[in-house]
Amino acid sequence: TRPLAEPLAGLPTPPEDAHVRDFLAYLEIERRSSLRTVENYRHALRVFQTWRGSPAEPGWEQLTPDDFRQYLFHLMKQEKGRATIRL
Repeated sequence: TRPLAEPLAGLPTPPEDAHVRDFLAYLEIERRSSLRTVENYRHALRVFQTWRGSPAEPGWEQLTPDDFRQYLFHLMKQEKGRATIRL
């Protein structure tokens, strides 16, 4: 079998985040998403948290659309596939 997502080689694992945990629970329970989908979102959120630095600053509530645009631009420069960027 293939791994669920590419490993975060050499990157620190961000600390547990209540917002991420709640969102993943929502996907699993309310949306009835598959385990693979939930794991892919978990991975994508970890990579984003690692890219932006400390998850506490700024908090999720303080992030702006420009913060996400910068991250998407970063992914495009790395020539990530459309499926990765659209997740």
